[in-house]
Amino acid sequence: MLRLIRLVNKHIPLPFGSARNSRDFINVKNLVEFIHLAVEKEVDGVFYPTDKVPYSTRNVVEEISRQLGVHTINLPSPSIFLKLIEKVRPDLYQKLWGDVVIDRQLALSAIGYEPRYTLEDGIREMVESFKRQK
Repeated sequence: MLRLIRLVNKHIPLPFGSARNSRDFINVKNLVEFIHLAVEKEVDGVFYPTDKVPYSTRNVVEEISRQLGVHTINLPSPSIFLKLIEKVRPDLYQKLWGDVVIDRQLALSAIGYEPRYTLEDGIREMVESFKRQK
């Protein structure tokens, strides 16, 4: 995320205008609360806690831009460009344009986990830290 914050802070156009992917995130504070609940309730199993809603890369860039107080242009990516990236650097394609959505129902039902912090909260904290380091 810090790399993306640095990139947005450079005020250069980014290729995420047509990004319609869905990615789950989890605020570290939500993760700590989830682990605390899991230990407290002594539950067994494999759980995938996430924040409430998935975001696209475009949404993340827009939120970083808003928190930084800068204007970022998200240019649409031509499909030929995306296909080239997917072929040459599938790892990069998946990281920036791929979907990563996890069913959080088990975490909700077994533990009673309900995330209190949002992606926006996490980005705000990261941007504030970034600004202090500059």
